[in-house]
Amino acid sequence: MRGSRGHEGGRRFTRVAACACVGAAAVASLAGARPTAGAADLKPVAGSGTFTFSGKGNFGTVKGTVKTTAVPSSIAPGEPVRLTMEISWTETGQAPQCYPGTIDGQTHQQSQFPIVTIRPGHGEDLAQQARVVDATGDTTVVWGDNVTTCGATDTVTQTDSYDARVSGSETKSYVPSCIAPFPSAGTNVFGNLGPDATFDGTFATVSIGGADCFGTGGSVSSTQTTTDTFTAPGQAKPHAVTVPANRTKAELTLRWAKPTDRFTVAGVVLTPKRKTSAVSQSDKLKITFFARTGTSLGVRITNLSPGKLTYRIVATKVSGKATVRTKTVLKA
Repeated sequence: MRGSRGHEGGRRFTRVAACACVGAAAVASLAGARPTAGAADLKPVAGSGTFTFSGKGNFGTVKGTVKTTAVPSSIAPGEPVRLTMEISWTETGQAPQCYPGTIDGQTHQQSQFPIVTIRPGHGEDLAQQARVVDATGDTTVVWGDNVTTCGATDTVTQTDSYDARVSGSETKSYVPSCIAPFPSAGTNVFGNLGPDATFDGTFATVSIGGADCFGTGGSVSSTQTTTDTFTAPGQAKPHAVTVPANRTKAELTLRWAKPTDRFTVAGVVLTPKRKTSAVSQSDKLKITFFARTGTSLGVRITNLSPGKLTYRIVATKVSGKATVRTKTVLKA
């Protein structure tokens, strides 16, 4: 917590820094979490989200807007992700004492970022967590100018922002789950919102390891991107993706740099959640190599059911060192 920076014009002020943060690796029970009132009304989305909030503040009513982004919206453990959040708010009312003026903002780096874990369709999971992770020490925090005006109605306004670049070395321990940048209780004005606070809108969400973060029937595809390095023909790199209930096909797109190199996909197996042999399930899969160029390959796998889809990227021809980037998209 960031303490008061001092006095300005006789006014004492305090800012609160980012709360304790959580990474997807800490997908533990949410039973002991402190809920953020009304958050169940919010909807997780891919890419970017915006929601408004209103509630009781220090001396009056607080109204504000939170904008969040998560790029990309789906990653595999070990891949980087960028999370941003902007919180703009205004509090109006009659303060016991009011000192007009501006507290200059400041920019600094820190190693924590407000992240929560959520379950699809459970906005109540937007809560302060007890675990703390290091977001690779690459989080830029901007506390904006705090402006106070006094009169028949006293007003305080401020805009704060967070920008975290979480590296693959940090996410490699994450388990399949859903995470979201969110100003949990204790971050800025959210620590003071009362039980009657209201929320409306959407918030950006990241799918880890193919988790379905948007609920059954959602319109957003589950996407996983991986990168492999090959140095000799015959080398194979295994991959796995979780297939949720509302996805029936997968499209794999492989890309590499040299037209003289060649790669393929082999060993496709679906291990279902229910007790059915992986062999019998794989017999039902339809695999189509629908596109090939000198530097790319497209593969479509259909007749999927909930479970784990595994496959191998195989080098059939390699000269020197080659890097293959594979994008796996699960669709309804």
